[in-house]
Amino acid sequence: MKEKDFTVLNVCIECVHFTIIAFALSAMAFVFRSSPLFILFFASEVALLPDFWGKLDAQTHRRVLNVVLILVCFGAQLLLAYLAGLPALPISAAAQ
Repeated sequence: MKEKDFTVLNVCIECVHFTIIAFALSAMAFVFRSSPLFILFFASEVALLPDFWGKLDAQTHRRVLNVVLILVCFGAQLLLAYLAGLPALPISAAAQ
């Protein structure tokens, strides 16, 4: 029972971690959308998903649960973007 509780706690922590990091990378990619730095942030965001999938798969061993958790995390990321907002202007336009 304790091992299952520990796994649930680990999965919840990984989901929160993924959501926050993915939101931060998305926001930075949005800011640098007209800069070559966009490639760096977008590639980091793309590389984050397989890493998150591997961590979830190692802990849950259930594909359907992993897909549901990833969809919930993406929904939380969209909710965070809606509530907190994304940066309004790219840095190059704000500096002028």
